[in-house]
Amino acid sequence: LAAAIVTIEEQFDAARDAGIVAGARGWHPGVLGIIAARIARKYHRPAIVIGFDEKGVGKGSGRSIEGLNLVDALTRCASRDCGIEKFGGHEMAAGLALHEENFTKFAEAFCSTARELLSEEALQRSLRLDHELPFTNIDVEFLRWHELLQPFGNGNPQPLFSSAAMGRRVPHWGR
Repeated sequence: LAAAIVTIEEQFDAARDAGIVAGARGWHPGVLGIIAARIARKYHRPAIVIGFDEKGVGKGSGRSIEGLNLVDALTRCASRDCGIEKFGGHEMAAGLALHEENFTKFAEAFCSTARELLSEEALQRSLRLDHELPFTNIDVEFLRWHELLQPFGNGNPQPLFSSAAMGRRVPHWGR
C-alpha cells in the first residue's frame, strides 16, 4: 500500500485526473482490492490497482465512487482496444486481467473514460445528512434506537445526523 500511495502522490493531480490506475510487479493479488478501496476513499476517485507477475501477467482490482459504474467504464475501455483481456464485477467493484505491456494504454483509456462519465459534482466530496435533530434529542433512548438499525453496510448505510450550530459558554476563570 505504501508503494502505491507514493506512486500515486507523485503523479496524481486532482484537477486533472478523474480516475487512478496504479500497478507494479510483485504486488500480491490478494491485497489489491483492499488497496484500491483505500485509494478510492482517500482520493475520491475510482481506482484500479494491478499486480504483475514475473511474466508480465497482471491481475487487477478496482473500486469506484458514487456516480461511476465500474463495469460500464471497463466495458467502454475494452471497446477502445486498451489491452484489457477480461474483466467482471459490479457497479462499485471489479476485477480484471491485463498484460504489463498494455498498462499505459489501459491507464490512459480508464482515466479518459472516468473523465467522460463522471460529472464535476461527482468528483467533489460531499456529505449527505439523513436528518437534522436538536442536540438535546441525543440521549440514551436515541442511542438504543440507533443500535436497532444495525448492521450497517452497503445495503444499509449508517445514518448521519447533524445539529444546528451550538454555542458554548465557558465560565470565566481568573481575573
